[in-house]
Formats: sequence, C-alpha cells, structure tokens
Amino acid sequence: MKKEIEAIIFMSDKSVPIDDLADFFNEDIEKIKDILKEIKEEKKDTGINLQIKNNLVSFMTNPLCGEAINKFFSPTVRVKKLSKSAMETLAIIAFKGPITKSEIEDIKGVSVDSSVMQLMEKKLIMSNERKKAIGNPKLYEVTENFYAYVGLEDKEELMNLDKAKWFMALDEIEGNENENK
Repeated sequence: MKKEIEAIIFMSDKSVPIDDLADFFNEDIEKIKDILKEIKEEKKDTGINLQIKNNLVSFMTNPLCGEAINKFFSPTVRVKKLSKSAMETLAIIAFKGPITKSEIEDIKGVSVDSSVMQLMEKKLIMSNERKKAIGNPKLYEVTENFYAYVGLEDKEELMNLDKAKWFMALDEIEGNENENK
C-alpha cells in the first residue's frame, strides 16, 4: 500500500487529502498517517520531500536543492525581480496568511491588486480557499515554490526566523535575479 500511496501523491496535480487516502484504501486514518510519516522519513535526505500540512500531503523539492533547480530551469522557473510593493505584500502574506486581499490592503493602506497578480504569476502565492464571510473573499497564502526558493521548509520555520533573517531571505530572491541576468 505504501508504494501505491506514493504513486497517487506523485501523480496528483494538487495536495491529496489524507482522509481521501484512508477512504480509498479503506484504512484507519492513523495507519495512513503512519505510512506517510515513513515515506517522509525515507525521503528527507533526497531531492524530493513529502510535505504534510493541514491534513494534506504533496511532494515538493527539497529546499536545499532550490539553487540548483533555479539554475537548471533558468529562466523559466526563476522569479523575476519583484517591486517593493510586491515584496511588502509577499511579506504580509507569508507571515499573516491565509489572508484576504482587503485585509492586506488594510495593513498597507493601498490597493494590492497588481502586487497580488504579480505574485500569483510568479507562483509565489496561491488562493485555494475562500473566507467564510460576506462575499466569500479569496484567501491568499505562500506556495511551496516560495518556501523552496527562500530555503525554508514551511511556515513554522518562517515564523522561527527573526525579522532580519526574513528580510535577508527576501533580498535573496531579488539578489539571485540580479546575478542571473
């Protein structure tokens, strides 16, 4: 069953709900979680990692391979230089996400339409959910591409960074671009 679970996750174009795996294999969710933990442990020192987040699983590249991936796929995967406004918006989404566009605008005091569009195009943020509020606004959060690019594994690791290191990570995005031009 373990190899079948790996194959399903690998073939899926989006994160796979753990509940769906348990239902499909007619297994207890705890058994599926144990298998996923085994897979994650086996993959931790490879170029591909298993991410388990919010009861969803997906494969992602190992953040330690980010530089090689960016160089190999350059310029198609490379993130182009971001405007100051987009960098500020990205920082807000990274630390406060999932967050709505209007909540970001409340923090910044200006419209963020173009910044959000730029970050979506660069695949640094995504919107897969909607807030349960009037109008059901989209919720934005950073993507796995963002974490891989700045060399972090997840939001928990981001939250453990001090602000100086965070801004150094953002500068790294911009710095890599200037070097590769």
